[in-house]
Amino acid sequence: MEDESTTSNQLELLKDHYPMNKKILGNVYIFNHVLFDNRSLGARYGNVKDCQDIEEVFHRLKFKVKIYKDLSYKEILETLSKISDMDYSNFDCLVFFILTHGRNGKIFARDIDYYPHIYWNSFNKPSFMNKPKLIFVQDPRGDEIDDETHYGIRIPPSVHNECLAPDSYTIPDIPDVLLMHSCHDGLFSWRSLVTGSSFVQHLCREIKLRSKSIDLLTLLTFLNQTLYVTFDISNNKKKHATIVSTLTKVFYGDYYPLTKEKLGNVYIFNHVTFDNGTLGPRYAGIKDCQDIEKVFQKLKFNVETYDDLSYNEILKKLSKIAEMDYSNFDCLIIFVLTHGENGKVFARDVGYYPDIYWKSFTNKPSFMYKPKLIFIQDSRGDETDDESRYGIITPKPIDNEVLEPTGYPLPDVPDVLVMYSCYDGFFSWRTAITGTSFVQRLCLEFKYRSKPNDIITLLTLLNQLTTLTPMNRHMTRVSNIERRHSTIISTLTRVLVL
Repeated sequence: MEDESTTSNQLELLKDHYPMNKKILGNVYIFNHVLFDNRSLGARYGNVKDCQDIEEVFHRLKFKVKIYKDLSYKEILETLSKISDMDYSNFDCLVFFILTHGRNGKIFARDIDYYPHIYWNSFNKPSFMNKPKLIFVQDPRGDEIDDETHYGIRIPPSVHNECLAPDSYTIPDIPDVLLMHSCHDGLFSWRSLVTGSSFVQHLCREIKLRSKSIDLLTLLTFLNQTLYVTFDISNNKKKHATIVSTLTKVFYGDYYPLTKEKLGNVYIFNHVTFDNGTLGPRYAGIKDCQDIEKVFQKLKFNVETYDDLSYNEILKKLSKIAEMDYSNFDCLIIFVLTHGENGKVFARDVGYYPDIYWKSFTNKPSFMYKPKLIFIQDSRGDETDDESRYGIITPKPIDNEVLEPTGYPLPDVPDVLVMYSCYDGFFSWRTAITGTSFVQRLCLEFKYRSKPNDIITLLTLLNQLTTLTPMNRHMTRVSNIERRHSTIISTLTRVLVL
């Protein structure tokens, strides 16, 4: 049993981002100190507004919130001990807010001051391992103040206490902890009775605006920027928060869960030959299929390839896939390797609009809220650059009776990402030996950069590479007119990291 547990922990550590997929993500504990036994410590009535806003924001993020008011040091220790004895296996994250006075590395309970290391040392226990523990401390941490002292907030003097000091300056010495103080040591943190503290209010605002699109450390860096710029009273009195992190993975507040043994299925619709003789054969698709299969199998996907299907056969295949029970998978990926022109792609027999690849899964319960990625390697027009000399035939339009959608086909449902190999009107390069430039580079990006980059960042880096680099090693120069890029269309509603 011990070996199995060790193996499980090692596998957990190999992941690049913290899983956040439980029904309730975790608990937020607010230690709110308003009144103190030592009368020289001013009352902190501004905490009421802070507690209300923390509770509102974290409830929306699927956390439970509990508030403790004016606890003594002993009561804090007892509460932390009780929390640490919980079975936390059904939660993903633990959050603390400590709203109090502070000074010279210490923070204040109702009766005495103490070092904040008790908030992370209490949780070095099995059910809390490999889970992020976030500790936000809103406290003045010294004697120096800025012009905001006219709001009548007093700086607490030091209070003698018998709490044991840690061996060194109190920073986390265990992994998976993030500690953030409202201001750097020696300075004083501002608050008002009406609006609350500047630190907590800006933190709540950043989480509301950005938690679904960027990782936590980036979000807190933006918070620091806001605090630094907004409260520029004088050059000597700029303020910023202090971030100390031992997080070992990327922390996203809201992303697609990818926890299944097999993440999902990859379906490749590969078209090599066509009924219409004006469309040249696409032997490059063979190499592309091999590399897609290799890369995505390593990413824990099943891969299936369909060659040279007619339009009706494609519709039947998509209908069959859409009727699957997809509850045991987290993600669906489709590759369409073919010719294309003016917004259409080609089956073996006719051209058609690619919206069938996302519309087939609309309102299918087991596919709802799951990311559907569609990569289309096609030439989409008549214009070519210098690479046309490599003997690739530009496809001619084919008359067909497939019903045209109203307007250009863009996803009109959530949780879909479509990426075209080149922009409309241009032609995508390939060779029979090396495959297509788009698919080959896409495979390289997934192989080397899929962790910890989210999918949008990864594909943006792919676009950068495509724009800056010539399409063929024999080419020494690509003019500004001939630079090319892919087209990304996304209705994803969460961050996706494969």
